[in-house]
Amino acid sequence: MKVKIISGDDIEVIQEVINDFIKDKNVIDIKTSESMVKGIPNKYNYEVEPESILWSYSVLIMYKEQEWFEQLTTHSNT
Repeated sequence: MKVKIISGDDIEVIQEVINDFIKDKNVIDIKTSESMVKGIPNKYNYEVEPESILWSYSVLIMYKEQEWFEQLTTHSNT
C-alpha cells in the first residue's frame, strides 16, 4: 500500500488536507495523532526528516495496492 505522512503545527491546515484525501476513493484508512511523528507504528517502514519529529500533529494516509510511500509535509507560517 502507499502511505502518506502529513505533519504540521496547524491542525486546521492538516484537516483541510485530510478532507481532500477523503474524497479519493483509493484511500483505505486515515489515522491521526496529536503525538510526535515518530509515534506512528514503525511497521510502515517510513522515514522522516529529523525536524519532523518536533511537529505536533501527524496523519497517516494509506492507499490501496501500493508498495511504497511518500512523505508530504504541511505547516503554518507562524
